[in-house]
Amino acid sequence: MATPTVSPHAAGVSGREIELKLHSEPQFLHQLAEHQMLTAIAVGPAVVRRQTTTYYDTPDQLLAARGVAFRVRLEDDGRVTQAVKTLNCMSAGDTAAVAIRREWEWPLLEDEPNLALLGRDGVDQLVPSHLLPLLRPLFATEIRRTVLVIRPDALTTIEAAFDIGVVRAGARQLPISEIELELRAGKVGHLFDLARELQSIVPLRIAGESKAEAGYRLVTGKPPAPFQSEPTSLSPATTAAEAFRHIVRHCLRQLLHNEDCAVLALEGVPGRTDLTAVRNMRHALRRLRHCLTLFGPVISAAAGPQAAEFAEQCRTLGRRLAPASNWSIVEPVLRLAGVELRASAPVPGTDSEAAAQANVAARKAILAPEFTALVLSCGGWLEQDRWSDEVDEEQRRLLGQPITEIVSPWLEDLYKKVRKSGYDKGGEEDLKRLRRRLRRLFDAADGFRGLFALALARPFMAGLVNLRRVLDDIDDLRQTNDLLRAPGIPADTARSALLVRRISEGHDQLPEIWKRFRQLEPFWKRS
Repeated sequence: MATPTVSPHAAGVSGREIELKLHSEPQFLHQLAEHQMLTAIAVGPAVVRRQTTTYYDTPDQLLAARGVAFRVRLEDDGRVTQAVKTLNCMSAGDTAAVAIRREWEWPLLEDEPNLALLGRDGVDQLVPSHLLPLLRPLFATEIRRTVLVIRPDALTTIEAAFDIGVVRAGARQLPISEIELELRAGKVGHLFDLARELQSIVPLRIAGESKAEAGYRLVTGKPPAPFQSEPTSLSPATTAAEAFRHIVRHCLRQLLHNEDCAVLALEGVPGRTDLTAVRNMRHALRRLRHCLTLFGPVISAAAGPQAAEFAEQCRTLGRRLAPASNWSIVEPVLRLAGVELRASAPVPGTDSEAAAQANVAARKAILAPEFTALVLSCGGWLEQDRWSDEVDEEQRRLLGQPITEIVSPWLEDLYKKVRKSGYDKGGEEDLKRLRRRLRRLFDAADGFRGLFALALARPFMAGLVNLRRVLDDIDDLRQTNDLLRAPGIPADTARSALLVRRISEGHDQLPEIWKRFRQLEPFWKRS
């Protein structure tokens, strides 16, 4: 690889890129770029550029493994720039939907990488010198970019880039049709507000991956992977307001990071049967709903109806995903029950019309405008602090307090409801109520346990998890048995009898496990 002469103006410009990416069809992008809503607040006319960007890495993608993208961009006016950016920052920072990346950029004189620049400006910590001789072009993008600089108000500047083109890696390629809203000045919440206005004009979806990440997906041939929830990062010094923002962002991030994976898994393509991402999305929706309810005491009265509406939208979307999620656990439940499954035959019921319809309904729900609207509206509401507008004096005091000072009564209230719900071996509704209340307690206790000594939290959480596991197993067994009795699925009396027996065995375990749980001292009382 050649090492061209360093440009006399090659001082690296380092900074932070804050952007929200949205997918749409090319015809809609053309429509938006010329829409009066944008042109009325634009600074000057739109600028159209053609860009060819080549991404470099080692053959085994060691830069990507370090969370780094390295590229050289040639524009149609002859300008050449080289940049290093960090990847995967939606998951690494305290963000939701908005990607915050570190970047370094240098002008070049030629359309070839200047490797000497990678030893400057602190970039050498991200791109070790021993990797430089191994760098090769891996993939490239060819983009027609239309740029508008937007000024929604005197303090806010947003660059809106409408990109149409393709990313290529060898013989493979993916179309690109997206909007990048990059915040140049102002609050992050304005990105959500602008995106919501755009979504009211044309169909849009939030994009969870960058062009670099899409290119690496082409190179490896690997589809997006399910994204598990990360531990919350709360400390004893975290205020109630900071904790609320962090947990809501946490939930939205888990929701969005599973979207692409879930959509692909629900397409019905042979070999894509893992619906873990769908279950993860249901988990994120449930956690978000519980968070909005739990923090009710610190949300202003004026914002309360909006919080309740978001919670109800989460419940509705969760219910639409539920049938596909339920079918996805049939195989592990049957194996857990001891049902013998033949390797050459499909798992009972999973190739049925009912399962196919459940997948179609779930995919439709994820791709529906209501899903994108929920994330954008909730994100804007959060980042613009609309949830704390017009708080009363007591709420203002609570919001500024360390979360450790107010969370214990919240956990205690959830715990009392669990104990009050009781356990009745013959009452299915009692078990459902207990399971629902345990989920609420678990989500809250799991989110806040980092505020307390690990040695105190561990025994209680282990007992809580054990009780939840038995109740979940009973529910999964019952649900699977009901699903496999749907019309069109061949009856199997031996299988059904085995599932019923496993349900009964679960019931037999409950009294002792319930007793042990009640004997555990909650960790928030011992701190």
